[in-house]
Amino acid sequence: MRDSFASHAASLAFACALLASVSPSQVGGRTATSPVERVGTTPDGITIARHDHAVAILSNEWAPTPEVVWRPDGSAAFAGIRADGKFVTVVVTREGAQVGKPHDWARPPILAGSQFVFHVADVIGEHKERHQLQVDGKRIGGKEDWIGDLAVSTDGSTLAFWTEPGARPGKQGSGKPVHLTVGRARDGRWRFRRGRTKCKDNGGEAPSLSADGSRIAAAGVDREGWRVLHRMGKKERLSEPMDAIVAVEVAKGGSHTAWLGAGGPMLRDAKPFWPRRIAELPAPGLRELGRGTRELLLSPDGQHVVCVYAVGAGMGLAIDGVPVPSEQPWAFVGPLAFSPDGDRLAFGVRGAKDETVRLQIGTLTDERAKPWKAERVVATEGLEVRALFWSGAGALAYQARDANGWFIGLADGGRSESRDLVGRPFFQDDGSVRHGAVEATALLWVRCDTR
Repeated sequence: MRDSFASHAASLAFACALLASVSPSQVGGRTATSPVERVGTTPDGITIARHDHAVAILSNEWAPTPEVVWRPDGSAAFAGIRADGKFVTVVVTREGAQVGKPHDWARPPILAGSQFVFHVADVIGEHKERHQLQVDGKRIGGKEDWIGDLAVSTDGSTLAFWTEPGARPGKQGSGKPVHLTVGRARDGRWRFRRGRTKCKDNGGEAPSLSADGSRIAAAGVDREGWRVLHRMGKKERLSEPMDAIVAVEVAKGGSHTAWLGAGGPMLRDAKPFWPRRIAELPAPGLRELGRGTRELLLSPDGQHVVCVYAVGAGMGLAIDGVPVPSEQPWAFVGPLAFSPDGDRLAFGVRGAKDETVRLQIGTLTDERAKPWKAERVVATEGLEVRALFWSGAGALAYQARDANGWFIGLADGGRSESRDLVGRPFFQDDGSVRHGAVEATALLWVRCDTR
């Protein structure tokens, strides 16, 4: 299920060919303007590495795109590529740019609290790779023969990922056991522990964590089939084997874990451990929906499960097993996001004849036959909507792309200008949002107000 980083060199080696200028987008017949601060620039001779993302278009294709991660203070980080093909870690602040040592490969960073965590790797001889995690150019944890995708808890205190001791380039998944490895930050220092449970392989997806990192779950394979590996503190337990597991999700509150497998979603309460079936998927049920599609989402309190499923050549969405009605077939469903209190759900849809993505926003109910009540539909102007973000006060923002580039939109009205790249929005106390952006070689910090 996994390849060495060398097999991805073709897609990762693309540099970020950024436009010299971007025309302002038109919103409601007028130009959207946003206060902009120039934080810094990409260092000379370094371009932003591209990373695969699912594209929410009718063909559900994949397109490599540059990726930059921002902190709430406006500083940014990315994996860069030098002219000689070597990768470097780059952190840009208002004081300047910090460039790390060169490596044969680097992933875009993730934000753990206030720290940018990079996954870098190097080729050691013909049949060996050396993977490690870095913060501020320094290694955290041990060196590994292989590291899977990283997952981080909401509070930034916990990292989780798969490791495979003894892995050989291009031969991961050939029988070497994989372990769920967890790192926890205390007093500014990271401490990692490799789990004792061994699996033959994993599902290729990053683990799922509760908001505080106390509960972790991931899909793995052993001799008897697919299982969900649960980790609570130092304890690890496996679910009953299944023919297939498509997705695993831990509730942010940590009370439940849900997983989607053959026949429908399963839910595990904190006690007792063994799962119970909570809903049946509408026919035809489980099917591979395409790379990058999020098939499962669990509400923060674990009381509601959302599944994306196949409907002919398109997709449908079910809440607690009840399909959400639609006036026309949906060619694509996603992204999905519960509000922090779990009372509301938003998701993007695009019909076969739609030119842009629409957001469906509604309230969860206690009615078993109708668990979701639609409130409104928001036209996004986005050919693609990559992610949704709720504020604690119930405001909704989205990251989207139009013909001119990427922008941040607000469900209550208003959006930023289209630029080469935008980061996630950070909600402010006055109701506005701030977000990072890239235009040519400039790294920007942008304010976006409601209309």
